[in-house]
Amino acid sequence: RAIPQGTFAAILVMFVSYTVVILVNAAAVERTTLVNNYQIMQDVCFWPYLVFVGTLCTTFSSALSGLVGTARVLQAIALDFPALSWFAKASGSDGEPRRAVLVSYAVSQATLFLGTVNAIAPIVGNFMLVMFVVLNLACATLELTDAPNFRPSYRLYSWQGALLGALMSFLTMFALNFFYAAVTCVIVAAIFVYISVAATNKDKLSSEWGDVNQGLLFRFATQFLLGLDVRRTHVKFWQPQILLLQPPRHSSESLETSAAGRLISFAADLKASGVLTLGHV
Repeated sequence: RAIPQGTFAAILVMFVSYTVVILVNAAAVERTTLVNNYQIMQDVCFWPYLVFVGTLCTTFSSALSGLVGTARVLQAIALDFPALSWFAKASGSDGEPRRAVLVSYAVSQATLFLGTVNAIAPIVGNFMLVMFVVLNLACATLELTDAPNFRPSYRLYSWQGALLGALMSFLTMFALNFFYAAVTCVIVAAIFVYISVAATNKDKLSSEWGDVNQGLLFRFATQFLLGLDVRRTHVKFWQPQILLLQPPRHSSESLETSAAGRLISFAADLKASGVLTLGHV
């Protein structure tokens, strides 16, 4: 209960603080100065060093949390992909993913060579927004699959709201910078294709991996089956539906050569484009 309340309270305080600062600056400083002077906060503050110290504290806090958080995300991804298992190993008695931290630091340091904050901000912003897109889509998908382990306690949550959040984040990406948004979408699409291909190979994904697409297919398949009404079925659209009861097969027998296998093959030929259900007691 404390985490959601604290999160919403922090967001509210941030929103109010940012809005007040924006309005006060807009009321006290000319527009051209606001656009061109990036140190305007220091210039108008009653004690310029206060802005400097606050900026340093915020920067260090965000950088540290981003570095540690990113490393743990990389570690979690590596646990699902055996090819990345080198990053999954935790070092020391504290269990910190130091290898993942070093890689995250190297990527962050390389990004700083872009030289200016205005060049870095659109890239970081786009990847943050695409994270919100995927996060909202994941929540909506889990809700649509009726996953029993997905039970959000937030009373105002709905899959429609999650889809709306994903759409708004997606549109905001292109509103900020069309080129970076397009590149980000290509990267995400490439990752999605790789994961889809890797999901068919057990050696490339851990046994703990779960494919939400199967949950969606099951959900839609059951809905469509329950929607069938035998009273409204016309002879023109009839399809054979065969229930085949077969005896248990011994483990030493191959399905192709056993009597059960030949019976299944015969029933499959009979049903053609219909439905064949197999079962035994």
